[in-house]
Amino acid sequence: VSLRRAVGAMWTRALLLCALALGAGASSEDDEECESHPVFRVAFGSSMHQHKKARIMKSIHNMDFIDVFIFAGDAMHHDTPPCGMPWNEHKCERVDWVRQLYRVWTTADRWVRASFSSHRNLVDTWSRMDDYNALGKNHVRKIRGGHPHAPILATWDDHDYGEDDAGAEYAHKVESMRQFKDFWRNTEMDLEPRGFNDDDEWKKVDGVYRDYRLHGCEDTLDVQVILLDTRSHRTPVKRVGVHHEWKDYMWMWLKSYFKGSHSLTEDDVGDHILVDPDPGHTMLGDAQWAWFQQKLAEPAGVRVVVSSTQVLAAPANGFEAWVNFPTERDKLLDALTAAQKNSHVVVLSGDAHYSEVSVLETDDGKLYDFTASGLTEGWPWDHKNDNRHDEFGTFHANNFGVVEFRCNKGGTDVNFEVRDVDADVVVEMEVPLSDFTTM
Repeated sequence: VSLRRAVGAMWTRALLLCALALGAGASSEDDEECESHPVFRVAFGSSMHQHKKARIMKSIHNMDFIDVFIFAGDAMHHDTPPCGMPWNEHKCERVDWVRQLYRVWTTADRWVRASFSSHRNLVDTWSRMDDYNALGKNHVRKIRGGHPHAPILATWDDHDYGEDDAGAEYAHKVESMRQFKDFWRNTEMDLEPRGFNDDDEWKKVDGVYRDYRLHGCEDTLDVQVILLDTRSHRTPVKRVGVHHEWKDYMWMWLKSYFKGSHSLTEDDVGDHILVDPDPGHTMLGDAQWAWFQQKLAEPAGVRVVVSSTQVLAAPANGFEAWVNFPTERDKLLDALTAAQKNSHVVVLSGDAHYSEVSVLETDDGKLYDFTASGLTEGWPWDHKNDNRHDEFGTFHANNFGVVEFRCNKGGTDVNFEVRDVDADVVVEMEVPLSDFTTM
């Protein structure tokens, strides 16, 4: 493991030389050498704002190739917090004209309150449509323009779901879900992925979870992509403290300054999420759990499981992650470990606003959770993570992740890459696929 930008460049040059050799009528020995090292490349990222300029998207557009791009949550920011709270006032501009209209009336008339609520829903719907249009125009089409044959897949996290840290309690969940599905399966935007179940069936599902089947390495690699929905049915989180964003940041900065460290623990965060040990509380909900276990039982060579929040990062640090629901996390780890007996499992995640790799030793191999975040959003601190791969470390500038499955004669190797805004490799590690399983 090392910071090896040169290695990525060398690999790209090797692929180009292969292409040139084949195109120029090279010898059969050269042909065999090139064809024996096919690559299946998964690019993914998270935490992007639809209205921000993103040079990184142009860089993805200019990459030599990708086989699939995955948005692992927060492909856009469309938060609709309760208006009227002093700390949320700056987030409610989209309904200011409605609020100003009703300030003419000073009574507490119930009809006025009900009308305000219905108008706010209407404005929120229009605003979310505008945000999706901006997402498509400013960012998604750049990927599509550079890689017209690569499917673009997505799950959501809290900000494209609609409210910071929200779960099943989110009031606009149904409308948000409908628009999410319409956008990501809109053939007029040329965003339709390949090889999936019927769209009408998916639209009836209470959630955005879905699975995909892709094939790489000249059809020798069978890849199952499973997108989890960690929002629609998740039990509301328990918090301590009052959410004042600027005060929280100032407090964290002071704590990290005097500690001489940028690694945050739960005690460093003023307003934070508490661990919820209740075994009846859930991240996925019963229906999604049943679906997920069914999908894990299907045969596959490689399973790429996408969670919008980190799976392996521990202990709890006050922010969102699976570790806040220990019973659910144990259930997930049991399911992934069982799947390792007959397949290779890789977990991709987002949300953290920096990139890292978490590793957990199991009886059936190693579980890897590759976090890539954010495409346009940043975060200056590390969160305490006992499972972080120390040599890989963390990367805090805007970035995206690449997972390359390199299919060699002797087997398949997996390469984790963090790429910066210019799509240059800044952090890299290579792992034999045999490390992922004892099969």
